Amino acid sequence: ELKGIRDEAGRFYAWGAVWGIRNVPTWEQMERDDFVLCVYDGIYRYVARLLAKYDNPECAEAIWGTNEKGRTWRYMYFLTKPIKIYQPV
Repeated sequence: ELKGIRDEAGRFYAWGAVWGIRNVPTWEQMERDDFVLCVYDGIYRYVARLLAKYDNPECAEAIWGTNEKGRTWRYMYFLTKPIKIYQPV
């Protein structure tokens, strides 16, 4: 299935979340073709569509390692190529 994701997007565009009271329910509600917005410093920076999502801590740790609490970004999601935008919140 990962090969299909790579073929559809042209490469891998992935993000992940660590366990969290808000992170897990948000990740669970995400569905294929949902729009995903990347925001930081109060500005929306990128938009992409969701292709697939996986809960795989071993894969996430192999890709990203762990944070200072020993957690990894296990709630992974794969995206279409992000489009750069600039829209203040």
